[in-house]
Amino acid sequence: MNCCGKEFTNKKAFSNHKRWCSGMIKYKGGYASIHLWVRKRKPKPKFCEHCQLKPPRDIENISGEYLRDIKDYLYLCRSCHKKMDITIEIKIKYSVKAKEQKRDKRGCFL
Repeated sequence: MNCCGKEFTNKKAFSNHKRWCSGMIKYKGGYASIHLWVRKRKPKPKFCEHCQLKPPRDIENISGEYLRDIKDYLYLCRSCHKKMDITIEIKIKYSVKAKEQKRDKRGCFL
């Protein structure tokens, strides 16, 4: 039995996968659930995928869309994960759209 380029020997696993591929089964869950899904399917490397120095502790979503795509996630050490998140926050904060919004005396958005 073959589906999506994957070979199945178990009938039940094939049936479940086929239902998920066809859209009959929708992904239910949130942030923690998708990270658990990734941990089950992507082997954890010995070192951080960014700095290659420390052992990884966190999973980082690259696109920010939380897709069911293993390639959209990285295993990172805590410091690299924080650096990546801060970079995203800074980009959002200083984006053109953010600059156009009105601010109060303290600099907070209205």
